[in-house]
Amino acid sequence: MGEYLAQQVTEPSAHHSLMFMKLFFNLDELVACDRPCDCCLWVGLLAFHMTLVNKPQDASVVWTLSSVLYHGKWKEGVQFARKHAQAPINFSPEILEECDSKSDEELAERVSKLASLVQDSVCCSTETGDLSASNLVFVPRRVAKHVADIFHVLVNDIDSYEEGRESPEIDYYLLGKGDLRETRFVLGKVIMDTMSCGLVQSLQMETEVDEEKNRLLVSYNEQKAEAPNLSEVVKHLIVAKVNKRISLFNSELQQEKGKKQKLFDMKFDSSEEETAKEKQKEKTQKHQKMGKKLEVAENLQLQEMAMKQKMVDMKSDSSEQETAKEKKKEKTQKHQKMVKKLEIAENVQLQEMGMKQEMVDMTFDCSEQETAKEKKKEKTQKRQKMAKKLEIAENVQLQEMAMKQLEMVGTENLQISTKRQLKVANNKHSGQQKLNRKLNEQHKLEEAVNQKLLTRKQNEQPKLEEAVNQKLMTRKQNEQPKLEEAVNQKLKPPSLSSLFK
Repeated sequence: MGEYLAQQVTEPSAHHSLMFMKLFFNLDELVACDRPCDCCLWVGLLAFHMTLVNKPQDASVVWTLSSVLYHGKWKEGVQFARKHAQAPINFSPEILEECDSKSDEELAERVSKLASLVQDSVCCSTETGDLSASNLVFVPRRVAKHVADIFHVLVNDIDSYEEGRESPEIDYYLLGKGDLRETRFVLGKVIMDTMSCGLVQSLQMETEVDEEKNRLLVSYNEQKAEAPNLSEVVKHLIVAKVNKRISLFNSELQQEKGKKQKLFDMKFDSSEEETAKEKQKEKTQKHQKMGKKLEVAENLQLQEMAMKQKMVDMKSDSSEQETAKEKKKEKTQKHQKMVKKLEIAENVQLQEMGMKQEMVDMTFDCSEQETAKEKKKEKTQKRQKMAKKLEIAENVQLQEMAMKQLEMVGTENLQISTKRQLKVANNKHSGQQKLNRKLNEQHKLEEAVNQKLLTRKQNEQPKLEEAVNQKLMTRKQNEQPKLEEAVNQKLKPPSLSSLFK
């Protein structure tokens, strides 16, 4: 960039490098050590000026490009540019005089072409072959690509460009990182400030002087042509008089020019003072905002440190509480395990007691049934024996009666008696069958009674078990707090007084 600046100064039109100097002067007003920017910003300004030097543009085109970059919207940028592009600008050869007004479509086409030319200038600066020929400046490819991305939004579909911006203040954090939106905003602001500095406020003074000189020379030539026969003395006097008039007029013109220049300088100085005051106010406001931001950041850091300290304390307290909770949990778990073991032991004992009781009941029922069956068998055997004895005794009696009748009566009587005996025997046999039937019916009744007793016992047994379990549960609930108190008493550490005792 230094060689490019030296070339601008050494050229015949070196006084026209004012625009280049103004661009970087306005950039220095915005950035500093505490307000950094990425290198792509000044590289973009350099490429922009190189493009204007090689291909000068109309003021309306430059105003539109910078305004669109600043506002972030096409419509607002064009409106702002049309208001300011009417005033003449004294930046030559970069800025051309405005010949005629342009439509929005023509402005969009010219601005897109200018943006593409800036991209081409950056790309040319990255080639080493051109570097040796031009001996200007070399830009790394990464920086060139970043600068080309800045102007890329103005190359295609510029009519629909609406990036927008909420705050007019510069975010130096994003600017230092090379954010595209923030870099476009600052680039547009620098170009607009530079264009404002080049506005021509009073150039009529020089034109008036030139017109007056031309008028005097014309009058002198006319007088010279009208007096061809005068002597050389008269001619000399006329020439001296004309020269005197010209010198006087030149002195008056110079005095008027000095006065106008002083007035212009006073206005310019007052405007510069106002702008300087505004910039100073902006700087103070920015410094105050930066100070407030720093204070807020320090307060936030202090709050974060306090919060971290509180978190550490809370963590330590929480760790102690967690250890205490873990110890309590272990104690409760041990207590619960002891209670569960006691409950299991009690349940096992109760189950064993219940099983034993059931076994006793079952054995008792079986023994009762066996004894009842044995008694029934004994009774039936006794009855059968008694019946046999009765039959034998009856037979013996009948035989004795028959013998006596035979002895007492004859054979006829014997036949009659035999018939009678047969009838009696048949009657006895039918009586025996009746007895057997009665015994069988009695046996069936006993079996039915036994069956009813068994079913009744089976139906009543679950109720008895439920009653026994209910009693055991109530007993357990009554005894559990006592067991817990006993366990807690055992788990409690011994007091100092008990130790000293």
